[in-house]
Amino acid sequence: MHENDITMLSSDQIAAEVARANATMEALRASGQNHSAWMRSAFQGADIVFGYWQDQMAPRGGVRRALLKGRDRLLLISQGMEAIPQRMLYVHSS
Repeated sequence: MHENDITMLSSDQIAAEVARANATMEALRASGQNHSAWMRSAFQGADIVFGYWQDQMAPRGGVRRALLKGRDRLLLISQGMEAIPQRMLYVHSS
């Protein structure tokens, strides 16, 4: 797991990403699907995966973020070597 520097994001960006992660988890719960099987399938199908969790010691709003998958893809994008769109998955761990 490679942790991102969430302090580079604005409070609005953090809130938006956490909202996406929460929506993903709410959709999973509402679907009635097996959590582990769904998460494995979603993780494998995504190009980039961010994970979020609460940590009261975190500097910005008590939220930490980690890049769980896609570091090399993000590097290619940042170097202008790969075009977007990408399939991104945001998950929240409670």
